[in-house]
Amino acid sequence: MRVSIGLMSIMLTAFIPQMANAQTPIKYDLMPNGFGINGVYYDWTSIVLNRKESKAYDCLAREKSSGPPPLLLKLTCAETHQLHGTVLNGDNVVTRLTPVAQPNPVVLGFWQIDQVAGDLIFCALPSGECGSTRVP
Repeated sequence: MRVSIGLMSIMLTAFIPQMANAQTPIKYDLMPNGFGINGVYYDWTSIVLNRKESKAYDCLAREKSSGPPPLLLKLTCAETHQLHGTVLNGDNVVTRLTPVAQPNPVVLGFWQIDQVAGDLIFCALPSGECGSTRVP
């Protein structure tokens, strides 16, 4: 009897964290959108979407392009867009950027679709205006 109770508690201990993780909704989307050289720096840029609070952040990773080591990589993010509308959330949601054509890619907005329900939104940046529809 003790062996089966001990085995059951081990199985529950292993199973409960997996249940909690499966129920945690995705909160952030990372959408890398560019690389450039700014004087003596390499700059990588990205937008981070906070689905829960309908906010978007511009993020920058910057590193000195030359000089003696260490070249020191620095990451910063700043809230730049409060979205006026509801963004989609859930395991079935995919988010994609809409960049402008080359040579200077600028993010104009992002799309989200719930791949199961067919709910579709587009949010324009930097205005933050969002529209939605359902794909038939």
